[in-house]
Amino acid sequence: ELLDFVWHSDHLAYNLVLDEAGSEYLLGVPFSPTRDEETLQLLVPRIEAVLAEMPIPFLVENNVNYIDYGDEGFGQAEFLNELLGRTDCGLLLDLHNLFVDVRNGALADVADFIDRLDTSRVVEIHLAGGLEYGDFYVDAHSGAVPDEVWDLAADVVPRCPQLRGITFELLGSWFPHLGADRLRDTLRRMRALCQERVG
Repeated sequence: ELLDFVWHSDHLAYNLVLDEAGSEYLLGVPFSPTRDEETLQLLVPRIEAVLAEMPIPFLVENNVNYIDYGDEGFGQAEFLNELLGRTDCGLLLDLHNLFVDVRNGALADVADFIDRLDTSRVVEIHLAGGLEYGDFYVDAHSGAVPDEVWDLAADVVPRCPQLRGITFELLGSWFPHLGADRLRDTLRRMRALCQERVG
């Protein structure tokens, strides 16, 4: 009520696990849950509880998939569609997270993913940059938006009739690396995407 926000969101992820003794262990970064029926049955009542507590639009955000769990029962797009179909939540579609999944081999074809995704439930889109960390490319919010993510945004934005916002994620510590000029250019390109959609 104080902030009067018009929607809110959370990552479709976890960052705490229990060790064999039952103690909590903080992973440090959020990990995507398994995409199976058991996870859906855990998520649906939790989302319903959030909506009951704060009856304004609630979005779930697709997370980076750093772990291959093997056969999970659902593909990435199908899992999101199923979750959206069972709840009244919307989708925060993080395009850089999809790019990270492609770079790391967790997603074979991002165009196919978008074709299968119910984009009518997308309310917000995230753009970001990342960096190489060991054998992984990570969603570090650490710099400019890669060209491939801009291309993906140009394809996705017109497919999202409920889209209400596009966010550029950049950690403050990386601002000097990006610079004010590149930040302004990023914001201009984002504005152009929005204007093309409504124009």
